[in-house]
Amino acid sequence: MASTTDSTVYTINPDVDFAPNELCTVTLENTLITDQDVVPHQLPADYTWSFTTSVCGAAFTPIYAIQGSGATAAILGTVTTQGVVVGDFEGASPALRGYYLQDLSGDSDAATSDGIFIFNNSNDNNVALGDVVRVTGTAAEYQGQTQITATTLTQCGSGSSVTPTDVTLPFASADYLERYEGMLVRFPQLLYVTENYLLGRFGQVTLSSGGRLMQPTNQATPGAAALALQAQNDLNQIILDDNLNNQNPDPISFGQGGEPLAAGNTLRIGNSAIDIVGVMTYTWGGNSASPNAYRLRPINALGGGFPDFQEITNARPYDPVWLPARLRVASLNTLNYFNTFGTGACTLGVGGAATDCRGASNQAEFDRQWPKLVDAILATSADVIGLVELENDGYGASSAIQDLVNHLNTATAAGTYAFINADALT
Repeated sequence: MASTTDSTVYTINPDVDFAPNELCTVTLENTLITDQDVVPHQLPADYTWSFTTSVCGAAFTPIYAIQGSGATAAILGTVTTQGVVVGDFEGASPALRGYYLQDLSGDSDAATSDGIFIFNNSNDNNVALGDVVRVTGTAAEYQGQTQITATTLTQCGSGSSVTPTDVTLPFASADYLERYEGMLVRFPQLLYVTENYLLGRFGQVTLSSGGRLMQPTNQATPGAAALALQAQNDLNQIILDDNLNNQNPDPISFGQGGEPLAAGNTLRIGNSAIDIVGVMTYTWGGNSASPNAYRLRPINALGGGFPDFQEITNARPYDPVWLPARLRVASLNTLNYFNTFGTGACTLGVGGAATDCRGASNQAEFDRQWPKLVDAILATSADVIGLVELENDGYGASSAIQDLVNHLNTATAAGTYAFINADALT
């Protein structure tokens, strides 16, 4: 160009002039370019550079449009969407085999979810928390949760953050959490462990607000009053689950103080935590005994982690309170005390049809089980003990009940313990 006024301006509109992922080359021809010296000098050679347009700037279907405001997806079939990774659960089963995306801005509609599950099968380490990714795949419902089965994935950024949406108990209705499915949420209130029965088997606990939830018939007359209280309890609880869908996890993620469960760090009914952040999922626990339900998953969630459970109001007593009496009575669940092992090796009662044994599968496992039970029984100092889940194989020398009595007497003194032969009394 001979002067600053002798210029040619080219205006490029990326949305019109380029296609996504298009390689573009720009060339400035040297014969058309000079400097502004008194004696102009021509550019020695053509100047060329290239760039590739990004697909991340192209139009896409927002997550909230796919989710819609109903119980199922509003858009099914092939879709392309984009969002921030707020939950990373990639990997082969028992991982959830995918990740959760959340729209960067949302639509400010409380009835539509801004999050969605992306299923990528057993692929691992495709994304990281905070990544902005663009996904194309098939939108559908799977086990009650909207998901996209990914066919293509494009990285569009990293290090993004999402402010979790506050959710509180009790819920307004049984389907209230549908509006938060797949989203990063926070429970700002103090939540209490109200059930830990499935903690060892599935790594999950149930939380409630306002304290522990008691059995309705402990507080109300059976019938309409108890049913009404049960309905209230159903809306005042949420499952807290780990990052896997497996049984008997090791380690068990949820103990006190943000640490895994251990013999010296148990998680008790009544322990509490506040400000729990996680992804609101709708999944099962990996087995029909832990069916489809809304589950808050804080591990591997953006800004989540291990909840800091504290023991505040109900410290665990070391011993039961002893009352003045002549006899102490205890009841224990032996958790299937069977000294017969194997498939089809047991019977339904004495002389009944063959059935599978429900206890330890071999002597090595049984040798781990019986010392724990003996220690527990001795620690009660009880005079009369009722047992459940004991193998029903009679009262002979090789029976399960005789085996347990033998172990108790070995640990104390001969004749200290005996059993009642119910058959002889009937």
